[in-house]
Amino acid sequence: MKKTAKSLFRMAIITCLGICLTLSAAPMTVRADENQTVENTYTVTYRPGNIARFRDSLYDEYVGQYTSGAVTRSQATGSIKITVPAGAPYPRVPNAGDVEFDAAHEGKYYLDTASWPTQQTVTENGDYVADYIALVDSVEYTVRFVDASSGEDVAPPVISMGNKNTKITYTARNIEGYQYDSYVKEMTLGSTGAENIMKFQYTSTTGPNVIIEEIPGRTITDYDYVQGPGTDVYENVAVPAANGNPGGGGAGNAAPEGEDTTTIPEEEVPLGDGTQDSDNEGAAGDEADGGLTEIPEEEVPLGSGEETPGNVSPLLLGGIFAAVVVLGGTAFLLVRRKNRMNHNTSDNE
Repeated sequence: MKKTAKSLFRMAIITCLGICLTLSAAPMTVRADENQTVENTYTVTYRPGNIARFRDSLYDEYVGQYTSGAVTRSQATGSIKITVPAGAPYPRVPNAGDVEFDAAHEGKYYLDTASWPTQQTVTENGDYVADYIALVDSVEYTVRFVDASSGEDVAPPVISMGNKNTKITYTARNIEGYQYDSYVKEMTLGSTGAENIMKFQYTSTTGPNVIIEEIPGRTITDYDYVQGPGTDVYENVAVPAANGNPGGGGAGNAAPEGEDTTTIPEEEVPLGDGTQDSDNEGAAGDEADGGLTEIPEEEVPLGSGEETPGNVSPLLLGGIFAAVVVLGGTAFLLVRRKNRMNHNTSDNE
């Protein structure tokens, strides 16, 4: 009797341990499979050919954008391989400024930009070799990447040479915070460099930060505005000054009659030199904090991959339930067997 009970108890414990180990390993397996499915990558290879090499600045640019682990360069051929996730924007194609000819071909050839890909996203592995054309009737051309509002360059321009009446093809550069007007553009080279200018127009996708500066005693209506992400825009607001007390209140500080002034709504008045009434301490504290809203600890959103505290995995619940069933069944069999033994003993008496 005792041996049988001990054997059943041991079997129950072993069964529960096996279920727990299986459940603890199952989520790890699922996550590993999900990662393998998501991490689908392709390799894009640019080869400079036999008469030129890519400049080090191009390789450094790729490393800065994709990390050194995703970019490799052949010391023998100068080819550059870039590994990117499927569906990512196509790595910037080398332009004429990224190519350095050897001494025998310098000034005699130019890069044929039509040899590069023009697709916007990576959907398969790509291998491209630069092609070159001999300079016969050369003329200069310029490719610019400019802000659509200000006309300022948002990336360094490309200045190179080509043959008259030949077509050049360029793709837009992916610039953070901007959207280009067209991804691919073509231009037939004319007789002079002044007419051979290709422009990619870029529109900012983020608004500038407006900073109001207090200028006591005078009115300034013009302000600097530079379109672009993260650009501070300084807007000068005049505050009349009198009696040597700039920015002070009261009738004694009224602006001279006929002078142009700018009225600032009450909620937009800039803070003074740090002195303020005690009633405004709370507002000043908000201003010093940059208008940030504090989120209570229990409401802080979790990042990707984090689990909400208190949530229990359905697999774990199933394992606990199975363990309870096994232990309950074992206890039931033991009690039932003991009752039978007691019943047989009473019958024999």
